[in-house]
Parts: sequence; C-alpha cells; structure tokens
Amino acid sequence: QRMTSQMRYHVVVAQARAVVPLAASMCILCALVFRRVRRNRAIAQHPSPKRRNKQKKKSRREEVEFAPPLDPAYASECYAARKAASTMTSETIRWIEEHAAMLISPREENPAGSLNDGIAASATSTPLVSADLRSLPTLSGIAAAAVDATSAAATKPATFSVLSVGCGDGEFDMALLRSLHAALAAAAQDCTDGKSASCARLHYCALEPNHADAQAFRERINQARNKRELDEETVAYVIEEPFEDKPAKGGQVEATSASAFRSKNQFDLVVLSHVMPYFRDPQAAVQRLVAQTKLGGHILLIHPAAKGAPEIQAEQMRLVKRSEAQMFHFDELKRLLAQQRLQYQLFLLESRLNCTECLNRTAGGIQILSHCLECDLRRLCERKMMRLLKACWRLVNIDEDGGAYLEESAAIFLLGKPVGRK
Repeated sequence: QRMTSQMRYHVVVAQARAVVPLAASMCILCALVFRRVRRNRAIAQHPSPKRRNKQKKKSRREEVEFAPPLDPAYASECYAARKAASTMTSETIRWIEEHAAMLISPREENPAGSLNDGIAASATSTPLVSADLRSLPTLSGIAAAAVDATSAAATKPATFSVLSVGCGDGEFDMALLRSLHAALAAAAQDCTDGKSASCARLHYCALEPNHADAQAFRERINQARNKRELDEETVAYVIEEPFEDKPAKGGQVEATSASAFRSKNQFDLVVLSHVMPYFRDPQAAVQRLVAQTKLGGHILLIHPAAKGAPEIQAEQMRLVKRSEAQMFHFDELKRLLAQQRLQYQLFLLESRLNCTECLNRTAGGIQILSHCLECDLRRLCERKMMRLLKACWRLVNIDEDGGAYLEESAAIFLLGKPVGRK
C-alpha cells in the first residue's frame, strides 16, 4: 500500500509538472492578446501623428485622385440626366421649328459677274496658243454633254440629303427630321417644276458610334413611322460609325480608323450638335464637313456658349481629370471658323440647368456633373469633390422655390458653303 501511494504521488507530481507550464503559457498568451487589444483601441482613439499620416496615405490610395473616363453605358445615362435637367434641348428644338424653311432654302451664290471677271482676267493675262485651242472641246460636244446631264437630272428624283454627326439618342434629330419633313411638304405645294430642293424628298443619314444611343434613335424612327409622322418616301437611318479624321500628307483629309465614316456623297445640310470637343483635330473635321456639303448647302453647328457648363469646365476640368482634352471653348470655335474663312450667322439661345440634385449629391446629380466634365465622378476623392461642389454653389442662382439653377446658353452657327470650295 505504501508503495502504491508513493507511485500515485509521483504520477500526480509528474502530471502537475506537465500541466503547470502549459497553463502558465496560456495565461501569458491571454495577457499579451488583451494588452494588444487595449493598445489598438487606444491608438484608434488617439492616433499619433505618424499613424495619422499613414492612414491618410492609405485612404488616398483607395480613392481615385483623378476621375476615370466615362464608359459608353454610363455615358448614355449621364447624357440623359443632363438633357432632362436642362432647357437647352427644348430651346434648340423650338429654334429648329421656327427656322426649318431657312434650312431647306439654298444659299444664294455670289454674282456671276465676279466669276466672269476672273475668267476674263486669266484669259487676257495668259493668251491661248493654237495647240491649246485644238485641245478644247467643240461647241457641239459641250451641247451634247449638257443635254445628257439635263436628261439624267430629269429622270433622277430630287432629294434633300442631311448628314447628322453625333446624333445621340435622337431626341433633337427627331425634331429636326419632323421639321424638315413638314417644311419640304409645305414647299412642295408651291413647287411647279418638281426638281428644286424645296420639292425634294428627305434623305436623313445619322452617325452615332454609341450602340445604346443609336438603338434609341432607331426606335424613335420606327415609332414615327408607325404613327405616320414620316411618309414612305422619307429615308432615315443610323450608322454606328464615328466621324473622325486627321490631316494627311498633301493637305488632304483622311479617316483615323478603318471604321470611320467615309462617303463620296455631298449633303444639302450637315448637322453637328455638341460634338466639336470630341474631334481629335477640329480644323481637319471642319474641312471635311465643308467637303461633304453641297455648293449652296448649309452647315448647322450647335455648341455651348461661354456661359454655364463651360465656366465649370474652365475651373475644374484640369483638377478633376488632369487634362482639358475634351474641352473646346466658344471663342476657339469662332477663331477656327475665321481661319477657314467661313461666313456664318450666329444665334444665341438662353437656357437653364437645374443643379439642385448636383448640390445634394444624388446619383442623378453626379451623372449631370459627370457629363459636364466628361469623366466618371463616382470614384473621385472627397477633397476634389468638395471643391467641385463649392464651385457649383458659387455659380448657381437660388430660385424662389428653393431650386438651384445655372444660367447657360447655346450658340447656333449657320454656315453656308462658300463658292469655289471643293
């Protein structure tokens, strides 16, 4: 019994010696964890300056310093929100309805006396030799060619062709299409020969690279045909191609990509609505637009004036997106037209942009500002977003109903193709 009790004693002592270090280790580990938790809580409540700097750098890395560009799907949503908040589109449509008859009337050419004077001057300064006279066509050949051209023109039906560059979802273009159709129908009643532009049928070609917007315009055209607002002779379609170009060697203009719009046809009316900032080379684009316009035709160019959204762009675009690549000022457009020696009529339309949702930072307000600055502001850092909202607060006017409105204006340039341009 004594030996058994001693053996039990030694077994208990051995077990205790094995358990006590483990228990002590667990106690020490629990104490260290508890100490670390208390330390982290204290640091979170009262961080050191070095810790604060690290937290700021980490938060800045998580947020975007510069806003990324708009993707096509979100760009369509921003465009719809911007259009719904502004009266610019409605004012432009009203102007189109009032001046549709002026758009279908051919531009008056220069008097023929100036051209005859130039021909006479060149003939007197450089006398023709007998070899040159023998190479000239005879009078009978000229008469035969004139008869052939006249017969071809008589058999071919007259067409008033329109090219719309950057039509978007087609709200403005659909109003233009209806107004031109009504103006041509009204002019056809007074037409006697049936061959002038006023008696022509309408051919409307629209360019829009964004698939969602192009599909929306096609649906508008189908709805108008179902409602019999457009007759069967009216041709209207949308091409999902951009109108981009760059100057090539020799001073000519060529497309920048294989999918860019190319056409040898000339149009009676070329329309551009708020698309000048998207051209890589605006000067080359204007040259090509003039080349696509018939002699005596018109170019309808709609662009934001200096008041409104351009003021926000001038202050915040470089800060928000680092560059002003998609920014084309009103004064730059006038200088460009003056350099190209293009004569135009200028119409200014006053409108208002509702910025109430922008100041409240709703989803719709962020879409409006994103469209104005041509970038995605959803991921912009808070510091720059607050500076942008501060600029909006400074520029808007608070109405009696509590709404915030930004006064803006649209400039309509009506250009006529000058005589002698190819």
